Amino acid sequence: MTQIILVSGATWNVPSDWNSANNSIEGIGAGGNGAAPPTAGNAGAAAGGGGGEYRKASNVTLTPSSTVDINIPSGGAGSGANGAWIKNGGGTIVMEAKNGGNASTVTAGAGGTGGTGAAASAVGAAGGGGNTPGTTLVGAAGGGGSGGPIGTGKTGGNAVGGRDAGAGGGGSNGGSSTVGGDVTGDTTGSNGGQGTGGAGAGSGGTSSADATAGTSGGGGGGGDGATSAHRHGAAGGMDTIAQMQRDQAEADARKSEIALTNFAAQAGRIQNAAQAFTGVEDRLGRRFDVISRDLRDAIKSHPLPSGCMPDAGRMRALSQAIATANAAIGARLGRAMPDAD
Repeated sequence: MTQIILVSGATWNVPSDWNSANNSIEGIGAGGNGAAPPTAGNAGAAAGGGGGEYRKASNVTLTPSSTVDINIPSGGAGSGANGAWIKNGGGTIVMEAKNGGNASTVTAGAGGTGGTGAAASAVGAAGGGGNTPGTTLVGAAGGGGSGGPIGTGKTGGNAVGGRDAGAGGGGSNGGSSTVGGDVTGDTTGSNGGQGTGGAGAGSGGTSSADATAGTSGGGGGGGDGATSAHRHGAAGGMDTIAQMQRDQAEADARKSEIALTNFAAQAGRIQNAAQAFTGVEDRLGRRFDVISRDLRDAIKSHPLPSGCMPDAGRMRALSQAIATANAAIGARLGRAMPDAD
């Protein structure tokens, strides 16, 4: 099955070979923004944004070669905005993955949920919680991971009062993903959560290095709290699309393996039938040879008598004899034998 990934645009041209009885459409909502510091003086810890929802619809009816409307939301669009959706030719949304919510001061953004598509769904995770304002700077919380085909995302790390470093973002797409690390210190940011496969977490920033981005769905590391140059947390890894590609490749491989197994089984049955036929053919051939030989031997050893096959003259004589006998019998009994012809 052909796989198409859309990351931009407002319309989509349906392929000419679209099969409404065998297809799937999947989507991931946008993640929410983290909040600004809760006070004008930048004291307190801002909360993290929520992760986007994952949705899947199967066997969607679309007209081949037609054009349909789609929506690709931007990060920070918020849960109240349109998620990632696609409409059919009649203008009805047939699949929508809801966006994660934006954080507000110390309140974390909720994970995306409540979309359209009954084949599969996984909610996004909430962002990490903020911390009430104080008199000192406090590091921000981490963002939540998105849902995916494997499962729900994981929450971002929480801010901790009195700690300046930032928390890590949550891992996406279920599986072996983990939550983002809570703030544990003032100078080094916390690590992000692991991705679906149990790896890919970004490292927290330090006084001498930026936080690193997550890979394979891992959450980005939190920023450090020692210098303004490294206060920003890093981006999370885009695992969900990569995972979908791997899932598709694995599914195709499984189908090919099943088809190959079935072909091998059919070939084995054909080979067995051919061998059985060959055996029958050999036996029939040998039996025919025996019958032919016996027939030839019987003709030689038991020939027909020379007078067994009457010629034309004998047939005329036989007919005349029957006619004479009929006349004689008829004269006596009034009945006759049938003629020889």
